[in-house]
Formats: sequence, structure tokens, C-alpha cells
Amino acid sequence: MERWKRKWRSSRTDLIKRRLGGIVLMAATIPVVKMLEGDATIALLTIPLGLYMVFGKSMDEFY
Repeated sequence: MERWKRKWRSSRTDLIKRRLGGIVLMAATIPVVKMLEGDATIALLTIPLGLYMVFGKSMDEFY
């Protein structure tokens, strides 16, 4: 029972870290594009990756 609780807590914290990381990645894209004077090439990589991190499924569901 205790092992299950630890696994649930760790998967929950991993999920929260991944979602926050995706939000930060998408938010960091805006100042970087401004620093590059409107060259939004980096947004072609960071926005889809950030969306995947926020809305993607956890790998625990597959194992």
C-alpha cells in the first residue's frame, strides 16, 4: 500500500513539473522572439513542444 502511495505521489509531481515546464517554455518563447526582432523560427519548435508537454499523456498510463 505504501509503495502505491509513493508511486502515485511521484507520478503526480512529475505530471505537475512537466505541465509547468511546458507553460514556461511557451511563455519564454515570446521574449526570445522579441529579442530576435520578430524572427519566429524558434516558435516553430517551442510552441508544439510546450503544447505536447501540457496536454500530452503521462508515460505511467502506458506501463
